[in-house]
Amino acid sequence: ELAVLCPTAAYVVSRGALVPHHGYIWNYGAFPQDPMSTHAETKLKGDCDPVDVLEIGEAVGHTGQIKQVKVLGIMALLDEGETDWKVFAIDIKDPLAHKLNGELNEHFDIEDVERHLPGLIRATNEWFRIYKIPDGKPENQFAFSGEARNKTYAAEIIQETHESWKRLISGAVPQKTERYDLAL
Repeated sequence: ELAVLCPTAAYVVSRGALVPHHGYIWNYGAFPQDPMSTHAETKLKGDCDPVDVLEIGEAVGHTGQIKQVKVLGIMALLDEGETDWKVFAIDIKDPLAHKLNGELNEHFDIEDVERHLPGLIRATNEWFRIYKIPDGKPENQFAFSGEARNKTYAAEIIQETHESWKRLISGAVPQKTERYDLAL
C-alpha cells in the first residue's frame, strides 16, 4: 500500500506495519543445489532452497532471466533456525563489473562493493534482518556479526553446497526423509 494522500512522504505498509524498503534493492536470483547439510561455522543446517544470489548491477532483471555473474562476497542469514546464504554478485556485463573484478583489479574483495556502492551491504543486512517483522515474526539474525565475507569464502560455500548436493543425489548420503525439495 502506498500513502497516496501525502506523496512526498510515501511509505509502504504490510499488514499494518511500516516497511522501509520499496521492493528488492538488488536483482534476486539463485544458484541451485543447496541441500540441508549443517555448516561447521553457523552450526545450522541449510534451508534446502537454492543459494540466494543478490545481483547488484544497475540493470533490473526480469523473471526467468539467466545472468552470468561474478561472485563478490557472501552473508549468512540465520533464518528460523537455518542458514540461508546470500551471495553478492554482479552481472559481468554491468559497467561496474570491471571495477569490482577486472584485469586491473584481480585482488578485489567485498570492501570494493562498499567503496563503489556505499551503504548497499548495510541496507542488505537491514532488509533481511527486518523483512519478516510485518508477518509477526522476530528479527532475523546473521552469522559473523552480520558482516559480509569475501569472495574466497563465498566460493568455498558455493563449492561446499554443490558437493553436498552431489552426495545427496548420488546416494552417498542416506535419505532420511520421504522427499527432498531440490532445484535441478
